[in-house]
Amino acid sequence: MQLGKVFLLALFGCVLINSQQPPSTLQPSKAIALLKPSIVQISIAYRFTVAGRPVPIMGVRPLGSGFFADTDGHVFTNEHVTKLFHRFPNAVAEDVAKTGQQWDPASLHADLTIGIPISSQNIVHISGSFDQLPATILAEDQASDVAILTPRVNPFKGGSLPIVVNGKALPLPAVKVPLFTSPQPVDGEMIATSGFPLSITSLVTTIGWLSSVWFPAPQRELYDRTHWGDMWYLGDLKVNHGNSGGPVYRVKDGSVIGIAEAFVEAPLENPTGLNLKENSGLAVIVPIKFALDLLHKKAGS
Repeated sequence: MQLGKVFLLALFGCVLINSQQPPSTLQPSKAIALLKPSIVQISIAYRFTVAGRPVPIMGVRPLGSGFFADTDGHVFTNEHVTKLFHRFPNAVAEDVAKTGQQWDPASLHADLTIGIPISSQNIVHISGSFDQLPATILAEDQASDVAILTPRVNPFKGGSLPIVVNGKALPLPAVKVPLFTSPQPVDGEMIATSGFPLSITSLVTTIGWLSSVWFPAPQRELYDRTHWGDMWYLGDLKVNHGNSGGPVYRVKDGSVIGIAEAFVEAPLENPTGLNLKENSGLAVIVPIKFALDLLHKKAGS
């Protein structure tokens, strides 16, 4: 999906974000290890029937990344990631139509899922390298491109269903990760983002620099002016499709400053004369305050 000069990135463990004082300077590997247990993959688990096939078609389609924000099970991601879930029935209809097959739309069953990575290398899982937890969309805000999900069974508190994640019975222990509480981060800070780009089933981290703490994000004008004039962040940080919704954090202390949203396009010179674009290496970052504002607004409603 393309908006202006920005490509949205949509194409799995748990964390409690709090306002405690960040730890002293960390090595990059320690900052990654601090955030890693929180990060999840957002996907659709689906099945439907096609005429002439005795067995339903089923699978898991990755959409993007996300991360647990508290022990209540709130997961932050992008609204354009959850939008793909809303559009999924139409996407299936289009895909089936291209094959010339007949299918029953009423047979489609699709769940938005939070995928928690399976840590053991000796486990082969039917849905890839993740334990899939069906989720509910708690809140969405198109203007800030933030969505909040909750698993139907809180992995921190367990529930009536016998769920095992990473070979351990629920509930899971929470990892406390500091939230950046200053008014804003500073240009030139070393930052990183972790997620599951390009349908890769292992966590991928890229490291770069915070290029600007004020980026007007012109695609917002296509939606509304709710946040027009507010600052977004721009990072010299390589992100790809599937990174959407993953945390962006300071390497210094592991504190989350925002959510990976998009990469900025750059023209690609080519002899064909076609108007081709490539990833410029610059990433648009949604400030974490917008996700927290949405969570507080939902809690107060």
